[in-house]
Amino acid sequence: MEASEEVRAAARIRTELITVGRADYRLLSDVLAQCAFQIASGSLHVTPNTIVPNAVHAADPDRSTRHVLLVVPFIWSALEILVERDEDVTTWLQAVPITDAELQFASRLGADELFTRLESAGADVSDIDRPSVV
Repeated sequence: MEASEEVRAAARIRTELITVGRADYRLLSDVLAQCAFQIASGSLHVTPNTIVPNAVHAADPDRSTRHVLLVVPFIWSALEILVERDEDVTTWLQAVPITDAELQFASRLGADELFTRLESAGADVSDIDRPSVV
């Protein structure tokens, strides 16, 4: 293995979480913090299509969505989702709030199917109180 490959193999992998929300809903930062807490605790392996249970509910229990689906960002088409540097690699994941019914749907049919359903239904992922698509 060449030296540069050894450095790359030892590089830290960082994941940045982003989301999109309505200007009048300020608790989205708390939702992202809940995701970060669960990730930092080691209870989740973070990859695209990971579901973070109760991330919304823990921050704001009165919303129709309660969980978060982490996906490859689709709102910002120009965002470079993988940034490789000598010291680390940074990836980006977009947090999409989902309902209990959508969580159950993803448990049965997979997160890819849920994301397809969200897209085909034209779900407004910026609306923390949006209706379920299933």
